[in-house]
Amino acid sequence: MKVEVRILRFWKSLALGLTVSVAVMTGGVQADEGMWLFTDPPLRQLKAHYGFEPGPRWLEHLQQSAVRFNNGGSGSFVSADGLVMTNHHVGLDSIHKLSRPDRNLVETGFLARTRDQELRAPDLELNVLLSVEDVTDRVDSTVQPGMEGEAAEKARRAAINQIEQESLKATGLRSDVVTLFRGGQYHLYRSKRYTDVRLVFAPEKDIAFFGGDPDNFEFPRYNLDMCFFRAYEDGRPARPEHFLRFSKDGCREGDLVLVAGHPGRTNRLDTLRHVEVTRDLFLPEQLDLLRRREVNLGVYASRSPENLRQASDALFGIQNSRKARQGALQGLQEPEIMATKAERERDLLRAVQADPRLASRFAMAWDQVDRTLEVARELHEPLTLLEGGAAFDSRLFRLARTLLRLAEESDKPNSERLREFSEANRESVLLALFSEAPIHPDLEVARLADSLSLLLERRGPKDPLVQAILAGHSPRRRALELVQGTRLADVAVRRALHQGGLSAVRESRDPMIELARLVDGPSRELRRRHDVEVEEPQRQAYGLIARASKEVGGTEVYPDATFTLRLAFGQVRGYEEAGREVPWFTPMGGTFQHAEEHDSLPPFRLPASWLEKRSRMRLDTPFNTVSTADIIGGNSGSPLVDRSGEVVGLVFDGNLASLVLGHAYTDQQARAVSLDSRAILEALRSVYEATELLGELGR
Repeated sequence: MKVEVRILRFWKSLALGLTVSVAVMTGGVQADEGMWLFTDPPLRQLKAHYGFEPGPRWLEHLQQSAVRFNNGGSGSFVSADGLVMTNHHVGLDSIHKLSRPDRNLVETGFLARTRDQELRAPDLELNVLLSVEDVTDRVDSTVQPGMEGEAAEKARRAAINQIEQESLKATGLRSDVVTLFRGGQYHLYRSKRYTDVRLVFAPEKDIAFFGGDPDNFEFPRYNLDMCFFRAYEDGRPARPEHFLRFSKDGCREGDLVLVAGHPGRTNRLDTLRHVEVTRDLFLPEQLDLLRRREVNLGVYASRSPENLRQASDALFGIQNSRKARQGALQGLQEPEIMATKAERERDLLRAVQADPRLASRFAMAWDQVDRTLEVARELHEPLTLLEGGAAFDSRLFRLARTLLRLAEESDKPNSERLREFSEANRESVLLALFSEAPIHPDLEVARLADSLSLLLERRGPKDPLVQAILAGHSPRRRALELVQGTRLADVAVRRALHQGGLSAVRESRDPMIELARLVDGPSRELRRRHDVEVEEPQRQAYGLIARASKEVGGTEVYPDATFTLRLAFGQVRGYEEAGREVPWFTPMGGTFQHAEEHDSLPPFRLPASWLEKRSRMRLDTPFNTVSTADIIGGNSGSPLVDRSGEVVGLVFDGNLASLVLGHAYTDQQARAVSLDSRAILEALRSVYEATELLGELGR
């Protein structure tokens, strides 16, 4: 359930993220539904359905034990010495970057038996949420009545940038103004940032992603999808005030379990028309791009073992995203889901229109969303190609664009900057910009050539911008020229350009920076139009729909997921599929049987460590489990805890039926898939003999 970055993250926010989520619009909150704010937890539901009443200290402890990974995943502190647990696939980007041709940690795994053996990840940032402040009134007060379009967008952005800058200066903490209910609320999140993060343990990929793409989003599963990092401060292991203790007993069928994580984005309360556009345009377009990239990377990876090593992380992410999008699209193609959506929207509209007071305030919101969708359809392809970067699938290009925009935005008052280049985000931008992670020229050429070819196909050879970008060459030849000519793979060159400021970047003759300059004007204009004609009016319209839903229903509400910390809960429970009962867990011994059923061929090949230690393992140990907890991409790596707050599992996936959860919650078959805490301990003990790590976990 890896959350995409770069173009996929951009495209997802464009197509799926412009939303709100309100309980009454989904027919009332179901028993285990909701990705709840820690500032507004589901206390009534927990008490009514499970007799559980977590107090403020319990919630604070869980909140400040939870960790957000800057690459789109979740995790948690699990020791007093800064040990952080997450999924192998969340840590895969760092594991990949720490590998070399002669040291493939993805394949062999890694275990640091002493602190000095731990490997520092080149550009990994962890965040822990410490406090939340409601700043809705301050943000809303900057948008005067009647202010629309560009003026409203600029005023809102200026207020948010200013609030973040003031908070950063006053506290030294990472400060992010988070938009909730798509403009209905704004909260200031203050988080402690860790940028010295080191790899402690990772199993081999053959067991971390056992079953590969065929088993992805399926159940039964047999995955040891875990790894451990350590956060450092001032060169010493961090000493977090809060961390989670490990349960040796795991979970049982029927148990209440809770999840603290960072779900990416949901769009459960889009208008019906918005959902239709997502189903008919946005998702199919995403799938086309993903399939194209999967084929291109697959061909590159097949040429040699080294190519496979270089491309494996990106290929895994693309395959994961393709399958997730495919499942979401299939869910929206279900007539029953769309019919239910239409009925619930009609019910809300009738209630609004039946009350003159509500109608005068809210009825126009649906028409306003419809108008923005027409603009979104017009902008979709050019915006995705240029601003989204689909035409420039290259890390070197992204570095060039960052250097250019960082220089240009830094030359403006903070209130006028693009959100990602505000003063509050500066440290995170620089961490990525000066990453020592290796760049592979041949892989860069293969990816950039294919994306330039996509640009040529979509816009045609007579398009003036296409002609300027290709400079009289084929996509392949132009990609080769750009990658061979740039010096941006050298961190020292990037530092020098950044230190030289705007004049140095503008005067640079580096071909990749020249390309970034060439497309920046058209790209910024597309972004400006999207912000002004789509994003801002949708923010206003969905804010109204959120308020209307609350006034009509008068029930508890939770905002759509925004990759911010949320609390979810559910019950450990199996389900029925195709007339058969699917149990709530799989045993560790079933892993060997599953491999044998597939002749132990990749991706059903077990690593040598598991085959050698099979006789030592307690094969009846619960391995992977399922629950009704409400999760989505971004929750990967979230701790699964019991009533006492102890770790009983590690969330790593959902089943196929869960892929529609971005649009609607159901507990009929949709399940969160987790790694049982007993399996974590058993693998560390019997297979990896990681006595130091077990001691640190208290087991």
